[in-house]
Amino acid sequence: MKTIDSSVVDLQGAVGHLPPGSEEKILALRHHLHANPELSNQGYATQKKIAEMLTFEGIHDPGIFHATGLYVDIVGEGNGTPLKVVVRGDIDALPVEEARSDLPFRSRHPGKMHARGRDAHASAAFGVVLAALAQRKHSAGTVRVVFQPAEEAEPLGGRTVAGQGLLEGFDCAVGMHVNPEIQSGTFSVLVGPVTKSSDEFRVIFKGKRSHCAWPELGVDAIAIACAFVNEAQKLISRESHVDEASVISIGQFQGGEATNIVCDRGVIDGTRRTRSLDARRNLCRRLEELARHIALMHRGEAGFQLTAGEPAVVNYPIVSQYATPAIGGFLGKGAGPDETSRESGMISASMPRSYHQSTSGLDVTTRISETSLMFTHPSLAFRIRMFYGQRAQPGPSLGHSSVPYRKMES
Repeated sequence: MKTIDSSVVDLQGAVGHLPPGSEEKILALRHHLHANPELSNQGYATQKKIAEMLTFEGIHDPGIFHATGLYVDIVGEGNGTPLKVVVRGDIDALPVEEARSDLPFRSRHPGKMHARGRDAHASAAFGVVLAALAQRKHSAGTVRVVFQPAEEAEPLGGRTVAGQGLLEGFDCAVGMHVNPEIQSGTFSVLVGPVTKSSDEFRVIFKGKRSHCAWPELGVDAIAIACAFVNEAQKLISRESHVDEASVISIGQFQGGEATNIVCDRGVIDGTRRTRSLDARRNLCRRLEELARHIALMHRGEAGFQLTAGEPAVVNYPIVSQYATPAIGGFLGKGAGPDETSRESGMISASMPRSYHQSTSGLDVTTRISETSLMFTHPSLAFRIRMFYGQRAQPGPSLGHSSVPYRKMES
């Protein structure tokens, strides 16, 4: 993995397309959002602040979606193949307490903070707007920058991006995530699945109440649930291929009202994650079968509920192949797959995407300092256009990857 010494980087030279004063604007937005975090589906002040920054740049009527999201189109006026790119930056915070009391722009709202870098995502996406405006007379095609809310909680903003047609007519999408586990100034671009889908399930086990002095008169829902927890892990160790990287986790277990009463109702909540669409379907079917059969074996009943979440983010090979040398020209390649899920999977499932980790066809992952924030997203978007959209002859067709997002039924 190559690294870059931020102390010797000429930011304006490295990026080339960010106009003077961009650094101050991008960092000002990042610091404001970090100090004023808002949770999923609550980001009205965040939306207002981003709209104010856009207005200052001459963009007065951004598109509104999902109540708290917005997007803008910058149409190029130059020559070349008119590539149309969507750039996504999510904007919401998490219900986490800020631990950095020394941070000048620390969160002002107890119990809320930008703990997963969405302040950086949003401000980097704003940097794309600045770059696109500065280069519009020399570029062809269109850059649509989407400031997406509601990655963490239903109703999900990514589903609205796809459902309301914000991707229609575009050739590829680009996203970024920050990753504190890789060295600052490095990035990762992978081909194929780079994150896992994430779905939630609930199993309700029904038994029969009795006094613990006569357990044979009851049906213990806790005992049934415990058996399910143990057996569910065998779906991973004995029924799943290692390349699918599937994971089943039980996060909540509720049951019982008294220490001396056989429990008649137990509730388990968990998540299912995998890189494979086939494994995603199979695990759903097997989890439900397992719950009902184990309950029947213990003389009880089971109800199974599934809430489908984000698909896996899949980097489209052609876009990734163009993006890697574009970014690697000054940052270097590195880092491995990201084992979390990303809501950008809903975009990935709808069109070619690349995901770079600073950090969709392309999703890139990177670790950033405030210095490297200046050239992460803007450089990615415009170097893809330089490699792809400005060539004399059209390149290989992007096509469309396509497994459209569908809500899975329980």
